[in-house]
Amino acid sequence: MNRRILFFLAVGLAFSLAFQGLIPRWSAEMGRRKVGILAEYRDMKAMSLEQHLPFEAALARLQVVGFTGFLVGEFTGEELAQGPLPLWYGPLAQLPPEVRAAALSSGLPEDAAPGGAEAPAPVSLESLPSDRGTLWIPLGEEDLAEEAEQFARLKFPELVSVRNAAGRILVLPQSFADLFAAGVLPDLEGLAKTRRLAVPVVYRPAMAPGVLAENVAALARGVVEANAQIRCIAPSGAVVAGYPDLLPLAALLKEKELAAAQVEFSRQLGGAALDWHVFPDLLPLHSVTQDEVLSKRVSRGVMVERMLRAAKERSVRLLLLRPYLLESGERFLKFEDDVRRIAEGLRNGGYETGWPVTYGRWGQSLLAAVACALLLVFCGMNYLWRLRRSEESVLSPFGFVVLLLLAGGLGAAAWKVPLLAKMLGALCAVAVVTDATLFALDGWRKPHLGIVQAVFVLVSGGLSIAAFYGVPLYMLRLLTFSGVKATLLLPPALILFHDLKRREHPESLGEVLGRPSRWGELALIGFMLLGAAFLALRSDNVNLVPGWEVTLRDALERLLVARPRNKELFIGYPALVLWYVVRRMDIWPDYREALRLASVFAFSSALNSFCHFHTPIFFTLWRVGNGLWAGLLLGAVLAALFRWVAFPLWRHARGAFFE
Repeated sequence: MNRRILFFLAVGLAFSLAFQGLIPRWSAEMGRRKVGILAEYRDMKAMSLEQHLPFEAALARLQVVGFTGFLVGEFTGEELAQGPLPLWYGPLAQLPPEVRAAALSSGLPEDAAPGGAEAPAPVSLESLPSDRGTLWIPLGEEDLAEEAEQFARLKFPELVSVRNAAGRILVLPQSFADLFAAGVLPDLEGLAKTRRLAVPVVYRPAMAPGVLAENVAALARGVVEANAQIRCIAPSGAVVAGYPDLLPLAALLKEKELAAAQVEFSRQLGGAALDWHVFPDLLPLHSVTQDEVLSKRVSRGVMVERMLRAAKERSVRLLLLRPYLLESGERFLKFEDDVRRIAEGLRNGGYETGWPVTYGRWGQSLLAAVACALLLVFCGMNYLWRLRRSEESVLSPFGFVVLLLLAGGLGAAAWKVPLLAKMLGALCAVAVVTDATLFALDGWRKPHLGIVQAVFVLVSGGLSIAAFYGVPLYMLRLLTFSGVKATLLLPPALILFHDLKRREHPESLGEVLGRPSRWGELALIGFMLLGAAFLALRSDNVNLVPGWEVTLRDALERLLVARPRNKELFIGYPALVLWYVVRRMDIWPDYREALRLASVFAFSSALNSFCHFHTPIFFTLWRVGNGLWAGLLLGAVLAALFRWVAFPLWRHARGAFFE
């Protein structure tokens, strides 16, 4: 049979295998439609006080519009010294004199000791270092004193407890300075109130330098066992509590069947290690820090859009909303309105508010691996056939079967060998982008046919990669796909080699190398190489995206919902349409190669959308479709302006110049 026909049969087979391989991922995405809208407990308390609302009434109003739960943390020394609990905290040397005078001894009252053991010997406060971090719970707060000592002793077994007429004094084994940014005591008030109201809680253990990992886990265990409302753990601070030994904390999460919050864009030391330990029990969380709100002047509308985008595009299931800082007055009412708008946006997108579930656990699909291998083998062979101008020749049944067996063996090997799997994905992506681009470019006589063929190859390749790598390890971004930058750099080089070999460019590679270089060519090549390198470096790097482009992206998201990528919308597809025009007009043969190379970005960018495995597959297909029609429409407008306005003006100006 004709090689072209057999090629499309192989691509169709890959498409069907990829569809089967996508079923576990599709089922998981459809089963995770709940998104939690959260707030810090302390923020909520402050807003309710400002609004003169009882906390319970404020919470009830928020729950009506879609609010889900709270983050309750562990106070650092700095936070505890600001007085959030009815106790005093500071260095031992600054303990109020009347409290110090009343402190006579340490140990349990009436010489009692657990299990009938001998009571500890009295300890004078004067014998302790004066810089020790110290808690004083006044008389009348006996319940708080009992709970505070219980939890503090779990983390600091060597603390000294003194009970006297002034209340209870807890002297910690570390200095006040060492505990300034470290966790000292859980937010007992927040835990008690959320426990009474049965509101879901994300608990945030703070940094714990100098504390054994076992003691960190012991405190977390005590807090979790006393508070059934805790559903998730999200360590706070620059370093995860217990780092580098995170096994005790991870073991506790596994035992209690608790998830860990996977905070987006976090650089927290130990965060990735904890994610690996508790996988797949992870819930991605998105928040915008107050510093970012102030520095970037993030408006409330943009904030809502960012939250919705995180949920819909990146499968984030916990959204942390903070009081808005850039506007004064009525923070609670604005917060309530933002929660309502986020919840409505989620419902419009097919989601609902509530406590989310984690991914299950499933492995890579053998069928999807074979699909990727089929596309690599047949797209690679088709490229070689193109170089030899034999893509329309006959391929024997034996040769076709050999290629199928080769693809099957390669897919099975990649399914078993992780290193081969990574290589297969990258090579498959490059081969698919190259072949899809060539189908589109070769269709200049019949553009509709060329585009249909290119899109079929592209979508088959994208779905195959999405099926093979669409497993929780990649969807939760614990592993990254290695082919994204390769699709931006290698296909243009392969297209250029193909064009020089087949004389799509007027000169062959030998002729180009054998003559003196032209300044126009050198400038064009240099510009395109710099552009390709910049796009590759900028991929997934938000720091290199200018402000005007962010504004444009936001506008496109509001208009199209599933925003196509700029590379395909503004570069790739317009360049493809312009190539059709200049090729059919048969003009500028020495320079139209630039349009062919720019067209690659339409298909490399579209394929890279499939490689964002945290994005739901339906949303990816929507985005690629939007890029296709919008890019071709923009290209058609530019082509019309060129054909009927710019080109006649250029030809007239050129003729007048040479006259």
